[in-house]
Amino acid sequence: MPSDPRPEAPSGSTPLDAATAPADAPVRADTRDAPAAPFVKAKFDGLVLVCGQCEKRSSGPSKLTAKDARKSLKSALGAQRSRLRIVQSSCLGLCPKKSIAIAAAAQGTPALLAEVRNERELKAVAARLAGRSEPT
Repeated sequence: MPSDPRPEAPSGSTPLDAATAPADAPVRADTRDAPAAPFVKAKFDGLVLVCGQCEKRSSGPSKLTAKDARKSLKSALGAQRSRLRIVQSSCLGLCPKKSIAIAAAAQGTPALLAEVRNERELKAVAARLAGRSEPT
């Protein structure tokens, strides 16, 4: 059996040093002089992506734009908006006809995908994201 080419982790190291690193990942032998990880704490709990390419297609929605959808979601969510980040993205790959694709993801919950054709459907999506069963 070949020996592991990764260096031994120091006794006071964190579990992320050598124990959980993939076999081909470089592992630091000493973490005292290492810079901090590039990750930061997010100020939000989830992301809502509104496809910006849907409106540009010839088979896209005629009255609903991605910018308007984003603004409507922000206003409909109200106080819940602070825990969700709503952004316009490039193509999400859903490409629904006559509607805009919306995707929502948060840690610990399954991803939500929606095809929104009008303001009524947009309010239903906002209600679902806010945890309400019916739109107000």
